[in-house]
Parts: sequence; structure tokens; C-alpha cells
Amino acid sequence: MNRLKVGIARFLWLLKDRSGVSTVEYALIVVMVIAIIGGGVTVLSGGFDEMFKELATELKDAQTTAAPP
Repeated sequence: MNRLKVGIARFLWLLKDRSGVSTVEYALIVVMVIAIIGGGVTVLSGGFDEMFKELATELKDAQTTAAPP
């Protein structure tokens, strides 16, 4: 029973403690930065994919052109 009272007292103390507010704000900032970076990578990945496909095609064409008969 004593452990239950101590646990409840600690829980209530955590609810009253306001020092964790800045931690939550920092966590939200980190989440926003990750979302922005993730969105940027998603948008740019299509462009990089096309660029590498085009480069592969050009290299294949150059290889067939330069190959001796």
C-alpha cells in the first residue's frame, strides 16, 4: 500500500512539474525538422531517379557506339 501512495505522489508531482514543457517543445521542433527533411527527400528522389536513368541510358548508348564491330 505504501508503494502505491509513493507511486501516486510521484505521478502527481510529474503532472505539476512544468520543467518538461521545454522538452516537449524541443521534441516538436525535432519532429518538424524531420518531417521537412523527409518531404524534401521524397520530392527530390524522383528527380534523382530520372537523372540516374538518363545517365545509364547515355552510358549504354556510348558503350554500344564506341564498341568495335
